[in-house]
Amino acid sequence: MSTKTPNLRQLADIISKNVDIIDSMGKKAGVDHPSIDDIYDAESSAEKFTTKPEVSEAALLAISAASQLLATLRLPGLSIFVRANAVSSISRVGDDTILA
Repeated sequence: MSTKTPNLRQLADIISKNVDIIDSMGKKAGVDHPSIDDIYDAESSAEKFTTKPEVSEAALLAISAASQLLATLRLPGLSIFVRANAVSSISRVGDDTILA
């Protein structure tokens, strides 16, 4: 049996590590990362916090690992269906823009 960490665990660890980094930096700055439930305010300390290079880098790594984890766990047939619908939606937006 291999002692190598499984791919799923590696991705989960990347997400967890980078969320910990963001959380720690937020505590040091006295601010929480904005919630999806918060009303967007570009001037809020929470939104300004997200523009710090270290926060952006940690967020990008977590987002990338989360996207890869989603793609890895999703059933192949469902992935094809989701991608086909996304392309179809983009095509419709393009068509609407051309017609407008």
